[in-house]
Amino acid sequence: MVRAIARSPTVAALAAATALLAGGCAGNVAAPAPGHEAHAGPVSGVVSSITTDGSIIELTDGSVFALVSGDASRWLDQRVRTVSGGAIMIDVASGEKGEAQYVGSVRHPRTYANGGEHNQESGSPDGSLILLDDGSVWSIPPDERSRTSTWAEGASVSVEPGPHGRYRLTNGASGSTVLATYVGEK
Repeated sequence: MVRAIARSPTVAALAAATALLAGGCAGNVAAPAPGHEAHAGPVSGVVSSITTDGSIIELTDGSVFALVSGDASRWLDQRVRTVSGGAIMIDVASGEKGEAQYVGSVRHPRTYANGGEHNQESGSPDGSLILLDDGSVWSIPPDERSRTSTWAEGASVSVEPGPHGRYRLTNGASGSTVLATYVGEK
């Protein structure tokens, strides 16, 4: 009886999930880079937002990835998938690919420890994503995007705690403030 349980696919899947949660790797799932968590399993989805420099993409399921190599600037509204344990992201239609790191999920906000003054490194044209000079990635809710879509790269942005686990981002040039969710670090 013990042999049958040990060879069961369910037990193997639980062992793989346990190894991932413990920070290790199982099977062909790549171990995350320092400061990054693993994304559980392969990903397939549609790109909903991209920063202007093509380095950060958000999928319709809320997961956010940083492209370490490659350029995702033409992937908006395209279906993508990951291979090699999530380390490579491919635009299904064009075959373009890049090395990817999972940053986090809009649906699972994190605590940010580097408040104060920063500069905006990049942002998405629709205002949904902001990347600051410390590598922090921010998700902006739909009702705030009309303000952040006008923020210029290089602008001073201050970060301070806000309500309900969100943060206030204030643009130094315009003085406009939005509530944002800290997704993770690039």
